[in-house]
Amino acid sequence: MSELRANTISAANGTDPVTLTKQSAAKAWVNFNGTGTVEVRDSFNHSSLEDHGPANYSNTVSSAFNNANYVVTAMSQDTSVGDVISFDSGTAPTATAVKIYNFTTGNSVADCARICLSYQGDLA
Repeated sequence: MSELRANTISAANGTDPVTLTKQSAAKAWVNFNGTGTVEVRDSFNHSSLEDHGPANYSNTVSSAFNNANYVVTAMSQDTSVGDVISFDSGTAPTATAVKIYNFTTGNSVADCARICLSYQGDLA
């Protein structure tokens, strides 16, 4: 059996990071606190997170997808309300950003203590 050990893997030019393309691994993800001052806990291929008001967020990835037809899986969790993530039907996703709302089971918007997004698709 072969073994590969490396401290750093870089692109062919020797300086840029390797780009994940045509693989089934998540190409980006983010875990953030959506209450009070919105704060990213951890992420991969994440550029920025915007808070547009109660339970209304935009997330931008660092490396663009080929188009806006990637898949985003979302989860929210809060012990005080039953939460459902909805994608903003008035704002189409782009190759780098998606806008979401967090709703309670009573169909009103509510901030949430834990929101997670995972992106799958081909990077540009």
